[in-house]
Amino acid sequence: MTAKQLAEIANLFDFEHTKLEFLKFAYPYCFDQNKYYMVNDVFDFSSSVDELNKFINK
Repeated sequence: MTAKQLAEIANLFDFEHTKLEFLKFAYPYCFDQNKYYMVNDVFDFSSSVDELNKFINK
């Protein structure tokens, strides 16, 4: 799946934590991982963006 598709799916979740856990899980399955920054728009809190980026850069 593409980063855009994963962001659209993540938007279906109501809770920030659920979105974050889904996007962490989905990262290895993303076809265009270099565009994964696009999923950051689904978050309401910058701390979630920071945690996802930390996870990706591990």
